[in-house]
Amino acid sequence: MDPADLTRITTTVPTGTDEATLIHIFANWKQSMMSSGGKDWFYEVGIGLYWAKDDIPDMQISKGSKLAWQAALGYNFNPSWFVEGRYMASSHPGDSGLFGIQIGYGF
Repeated sequence: MDPADLTRITTTVPTGTDEATLIHIFANWKQSMMSSGGKDWFYEVGIGLYWAKDDIPDMQISKGSKLAWQAALGYNFNPSWFVEGRYMASSHPGDSGLFGIQIGYGF
């Protein structure tokens, strides 16, 4: 999982809707788990920052930075290809949480 990423979010504002940018930066710990064929499954946990360029009222995130965390579970198809699901959130996990699925190639 990339240590820094950018997400565009459509949020509700008093005048309708607006696009907001949320940058998330994490330091992660990744641990492989053994399966019958080797190290196929892995999990990952991280702590870091959400940095919002603007207020995101729907997620209860104010402009600026907030402490954030994430957790992921993934599967390696072979040494290079993987799929993972992750959840990241800040101080209001019910509102500030984001789910994601990633298919990738590691090198």
